[in-house]
Amino acid sequence: MDQRFSVEIINVVQSLLAMYVYQNERRMEEMAVKHNQTGNSIISDLGPKSLALERMESKLNETTAILNRHNGILQDILEAEQREKSTTSVHGPNSLAIEKMESKLNDTTAILNRYDGILQEILEAVQREKSTTSVHGPNSLAIEKMESKLNDTTAILNRYDGILQEILEAVQRGMFEKDYFKRPSKCQEGRPIDCNDIPDKCPSGVYKVFPNERQVMDVYCEMNLDEGHWTVFQRRENGYTDFYRGWNDYKSGFGNPKHEFWLGNEILHSLTSRGKYEMRIDLIDFDGNNAFAKYKEFRIGDESSKFKLTADGYYGTAGNSLEHHNGHRFSTKDSDNDNHSSQCATMFPGAWWFNVCLTADLNGQYFLKTPDAQHRGLNWRSWKGSNYSLKGSLMMMRRVSS
Repeated sequence: MDQRFSVEIINVVQSLLAMYVYQNERRMEEMAVKHNQTGNSIISDLGPKSLALERMESKLNETTAILNRHNGILQDILEAEQREKSTTSVHGPNSLAIEKMESKLNDTTAILNRYDGILQEILEAVQREKSTTSVHGPNSLAIEKMESKLNDTTAILNRYDGILQEILEAVQRGMFEKDYFKRPSKCQEGRPIDCNDIPDKCPSGVYKVFPNERQVMDVYCEMNLDEGHWTVFQRRENGYTDFYRGWNDYKSGFGNPKHEFWLGNEILHSLTSRGKYEMRIDLIDFDGNNAFAKYKEFRIGDESSKFKLTADGYYGTAGNSLEHHNGHRFSTKDSDNDNHSSQCATMFPGAWWFNVCLTADLNGQYFLKTPDAQHRGLNWRSWKGSNYSLKGSLMMMRRVSS
């Protein structure tokens, strides 16, 4: 396939993506409005008459939240694909990857069309139920059918979620490779242990590092903030990545180093056992305010210690919420090490160095608004209190001289 023809394919995919995102943004906005109006009308008409209708309102709200998340993923896909197009003329296109992406988009469009039909059925059924309830009382059979349709819709949305995530990750993997080849050659030399070994004036981005003799891995190096050379080991920004995972996932790491991810407790132990490290945590709220917490000594124990945390020598603007967790073991939903009679990792879905239970937790469930219960979400009590879930976090470490 010659380069001109390949670029034409990219143009087609670009047009498809732009049209796809535009159409789905309009659909999602209309659906979300219909969902909210319908759910609120039902509940206001019936009051406390039917718990089943209350469950339906909750399900409608859940569906709206999923639609909003899809909108964000679609935007990321479009932006990543636009970057892909802008670099293709320099680095050459990956025609096979483009064909696969186009196929995935066609599959997703078909799913969306099917979903639209089911959603319309639900809305019409809800309207019919609303019009008859005030005269005849709640129709339990109709409600059951509507609940079943909502469950079907949720299942479709979850499948749709997976396809979108696959496309996004594929595009992002392609961007990793292009970032690598665009950097100055000096930035790729040698076998860096961590970001401390990346030369000065190299850009921030994903680099290959060699934390031990057996491993090579991709890490994100923050080269601009606070004199640079920070190895990022955690990032939260939008809730697209599931952080409610088990011990083995947190041990080996998961996610995308350019976006939401956890580097892995085993690697954290391997690096921090080889030298002295400091840690910096950056936080952002939904109003765009920032704060940081910095620790002069950071270390993670081995697996036999349950990856025990050492974080000493605090200074910063966020307050020392991590002090309560210093010296404690890591807990996940399948490994309870939190000194609590119940299980903190399931009460506050996530994984952390819980200690009866928390004053901080940056691996919790992601919320787009303040959660109903205390300590839920991305929590840093000394900065925003127990009831506030943060928009994002960045956890980084840097090797320092002894």
